[in-house]
Amino acid sequence: MAALLVTLGPLACYFAAQGLWLCSPRPRLVSGTVDYLLMAFGLGALLAYGPVGGFLLQAVFRSPGLAAHLAWLSLLTTAALALAGPSHRRLLVYNIDPARAHAALREALAQLPGEFSPTLNGFEDRVAGRGLALKTSGRSRTAEVSAFGRRADELILALGPALKARLATERRRPAWPIAFAWFALALATLGGPIAWRSARPRPDAPPRPAASGQPDRPSPGPG
Repeated sequence: MAALLVTLGPLACYFAAQGLWLCSPRPRLVSGTVDYLLMAFGLGALLAYGPVGGFLLQAVFRSPGLAAHLAWLSLLTTAALALAGPSHRRLLVYNIDPARAHAALREALAQLPGEFSPTLNGFEDRVAGRGLALKTSGRSRTAEVSAFGRRADELILALGPALKARLATERRRPAWPIAFAWFALALATLGGPIAWRSARPRPDAPPRPAASGQPDRPSPGPG
């Protein structure tokens, strides 16, 4: 039971966090770094200690030992750091539709220096050679803003407070159906394996030893 909590608990927490952000009465702004760290936290335990990690460890190292486990953890850490590269240049907005996301980003950019013109995929300041890519999903009620070009780090850092202040003026009904789907996924991730483990038949108990400490002797037959 403890092994299931360690390997699947973090992933269930990540799914639950997705649902909580969608329950907000206002659009919820989350930095790309926070979102990535939560996802890495959720998948890390599963890949490091779960059955998936055990299978990959056996496939890569053939005879897993202490050195193999340390090498596997180092490999996972290196992969996580490599994939985290552009996450600090992203902002995610939960519980927002595509039209409102585009309008909020346009108004937030109006408070920043530069001339940002709308493009097919977001906004761009051609003079400064930088811009923002906007990806939205009406089905999941999320939006992702990514900075690119020169001094992209400074752009996303300046955009965060302006966009947060703009989103604070929005009032949105919580996306209950999508949030409940995330909560159900979190419950199934952790509760399903626990219920299956609890329902498995237990092996028979070993025979109890004799009270005197001596093996039982067969009783003599008649006559």
